[in-house]
Amino acid sequence: MPDSFVDFGETLDSQCHTDLTISHAQKTFAAIQDHPAFTLIELRQIDEDDSYSELLVVECRNDAVPTRNRVGINYCERLALRFFRPSDRLPEVRALRSDFPVTPHQNHIRPGEPASICLYFEPWSSVERSWTLQKYLNRILWWLSNTANESLHGGDQPVEQLYFQSRYELVLPSDYKEKVNDKALCLIVEPRLLRENDGRIIVSSFISSEDASKRTDLYLSCLALSLPPVVHGAIDYFPSTLGQLHDQFECRGVDLSSLVFEDIQRLADGNGLPETKESFTLLV
Repeated sequence: MPDSFVDFGETLDSQCHTDLTISHAQKTFAAIQDHPAFTLIELRQIDEDDSYSELLVVECRNDAVPTRNRVGINYCERLALRFFRPSDRLPEVRALRSDFPVTPHQNHIRPGEPASICLYFEPWSSVERSWTLQKYLNRILWWLSNTANESLHGGDQPVEQLYFQSRYELVLPSDYKEKVNDKALCLIVEPRLLRENDGRIIVSSFISSEDASKRTDLYLSCLALSLPPVVHGAIDYFPSTLGQLHDQFECRGVDLSSLVFEDIQRLADGNGLPETKESFTLLV
């Protein structure tokens, strides 16, 4: 049965390199013409409210990927090389095969999107200084072959987190572990805007539960739970519903719903929850 692929982005009209307007996309178009491992399939674009990106859809043939490897990486994978404007975002690599395996070192994606490969262990601000197109293409080959050979995650690296890398960063108080189980305290969270329309950094602090019940200006309601440790294992995609979150933790031996209900009951304290302007609930 032939592979099926995720339809990601819109096809550019003329499929000519002159349609590309992002410098890295233009240079990558030229670079893959002479690269034996990459074959251009088509050009695409994604125009979103806060960014514009251009995608080079390629077939990547990797001789270092073993046939019928246990992970499920194919010798030939269809990928979308995605470049952004503005250029302060890390270029992405999306694996377009619908049944591309869930592996370590992938990024968080929205429902229905193709898998996003995490090529680097460092942030883009560190990688950018030495980034080149040739290194980028070779890094893709390295990721695919090492993932297929189950050698991508080195023994000297920290254990994998529960979920793929998120575009959001939560900054916890330095005394979080000491205070998280103190029922007299409440963890409050607020977005930190570093630039206009950017709310991807969320800062948190502890205040008394009594003071928290009087706050009506909080954008996020927060439930901070202490869970038993879980064994290092497969990474999950971020759940879209509370039910999916419960199922993921249940597979790891944690009854999340009971813990959530207990914390909500504690916050209600027999008097119900106060009316606020909170739009979302954050589980920590």
